[in-house]
Amino acid sequence: MTSIIESHAGLIFQFAIRLREVDPPVWRRIQVPSTFSFWDLHVAVQDAMGWLDYHLHSFAVTDPHTRQTLKIGIPLDDGVQIQPGWEFRIADVFTLESPRAEYEYDFGDGWLHDIVLESVEPRQPGVIYPRCLDGARACPPEDVGGPWGYAEFLQAISDPDDEQYREYLDWIGGSFNPESFDPSQVAFDDPELRWEQAFGQECRAAPAPVDFQGLTPREVHELLYIPLGSPASPLRIQTDLPDEAFAPAIFPRDCRRYLSLLREWQPLKLTQSGSLPRRLVTELWTSGVLSEDNAWYTDTPPRNAGDSPYLTTIDVVTRNCHLTRKQHGKLLLTRRAASFLDRQPAGMLYRHLFEHYVHQFNWAYLDMMPPSWIVQGGAGFLLYLLRCHGHVAHPASFYADCFLNAFPAGVRDFGTPTWTSPEKLFADAFALRALRHFAARFGLVELSESETPLTTPSNALVQATPLFYQLVHWRADDEADSPAGE
Repeated sequence: MTSIIESHAGLIFQFAIRLREVDPPVWRRIQVPSTFSFWDLHVAVQDAMGWLDYHLHSFAVTDPHTRQTLKIGIPLDDGVQIQPGWEFRIADVFTLESPRAEYEYDFGDGWLHDIVLESVEPRQPGVIYPRCLDGARACPPEDVGGPWGYAEFLQAISDPDDEQYREYLDWIGGSFNPESFDPSQVAFDDPELRWEQAFGQECRAAPAPVDFQGLTPREVHELLYIPLGSPASPLRIQTDLPDEAFAPAIFPRDCRRYLSLLREWQPLKLTQSGSLPRRLVTELWTSGVLSEDNAWYTDTPPRNAGDSPYLTTIDVVTRNCHLTRKQHGKLLLTRRAASFLDRQPAGMLYRHLFEHYVHQFNWAYLDMMPPSWIVQGGAGFLLYLLRCHGHVAHPASFYADCFLNAFPAGVRDFGTPTWTSPEKLFADAFALRALRHFAARFGLVELSESETPLTTPSNALVQATPLFYQLVHWRADDEADSPAGE
């Protein structure tokens, strides 16, 4: 692998890079040493475009020997033949007679780039390569949803009346200028350093292929980016079950108790600071709704709503999914909540809370660990893992390892803590957010913990519940069970 070095020998390849399906075009012109591998070129493309290298990539080029399409990138265990980019030099593939390649980044969003070799030139003395010569317009934000999602994003942030205007601006950090680009501000990473950051090993060693547990990249894309309630999702969430089937789901059960008490007491006058009154906290404690907080308050109930992390979660979730609303210092039940309490079966409230909790509630809201998109965005992948392994009790760390084997970049979200390793911090966050606070609260898993509830359940044994197998169905299984032609 080639480092970024200053040299007077060799040749320089000049490439034009253009992002497809984005208008006006986003493009760059870069120069790189001819000795670069495809891994080195990948790093240069990422840095020049402005991507963050959070996702998988591949080049599609013409094999100079067979004239067939050759895929080069990071090999996958999914049957797709992708050759390792660190084993191919760009000079062995690109020629002025065969100058084109397709570069795909993030198989979920599907960002396709046209890469064209424009010229082969001698090195210029005193110049450090790679370098960016020219370009136009800002790189789209990571995880914005591909070209279609980017167009929707740009439309929303340009119109203060758009219902997603504030949500998108908050997501992007306050502002975004799609016309902004300065080639002089492009900084290129050393490919060897990027390798060590990505794979945790020296560049001489090849990383193990990512392990999607038998899924194809397209199926993983569907699990990550298609909402679980969508007809296009590969997972089916079947909530048309008898009410008693949802008994293990403590969070929907406690939300129902909370809403029932609000209806009994409404309109509920809030405190001067807008919080739930102490008498409601005491009543919920007495009725067993705040059982998750028993570890913190063993003898007496929490004095205020803010002292109860579990009640805070119930309050935030029910308000944000439009089951309660604040008005003139009072908390009121919505008509939707009343219909769930009066006429709808338990599965309707379960689905409503489930979909909001997965797709909108911030799982990192109450803990002190760094946010991580893949922990929450991978909820569908967790359900797939439980389908594969949940019949046997496994430690929570087993599922955290499965996630890092599939999405190794996820560990980057946890930096370099001084008191533990990033992998251990990821495992703790995953066990707390994905297993205890999501899967266990919704009755999908049982946790057998030897540690106290005050600690993260990274050593807990995890096993899928009977409710999980009633609720979660894989589309492929349903299609296989259907009569032919149905």
